[in-house]
Amino acid sequence: MKFSILLYLFYLLLKTFSFFSPSFKKRLREKNITLLITTENRSRKRYYIIENGLVRSGKKIVSHPDMSLIWKDHETGYAYMRCRSIMAFMMAMRENSLRLEGKPLPSLWFMGIMGEMASHLKK
Repeated sequence: MKFSILLYLFYLLLKTFSFFSPSFKKRLREKNITLLITTENRSRKRYYIIENGLVRSGKKIVSHPDMSLIWKDHETGYAYMRCRSIMAFMMAMRENSLRLEGKPLPSLWFMGIMGEMASHLKK
């Protein structure tokens, strides 16, 4: 349950940053991507569509997302995502708790977006 709430809060953060930060909205306009964050067993999931600087989200599985973040389980995903740090994501990948699937360029771009959000949250 906590992981599902965290995924929804992530959506709200994306929308809030895009509304209040012109530079962040400009970054979101750079690419149109579909992202899926889920667990390996697909019990918890949320998709995010970033299109023309606007963010939409929902719970269903989208076919052929540009990138997927697949957590080993919802407890692990919750623990790492709460850290709000790109280094935590890197550590999760090194420990095989997180898999990235999809195209490499959107993945790198999205990690940059997450880093920018994390730096704003730490201020």
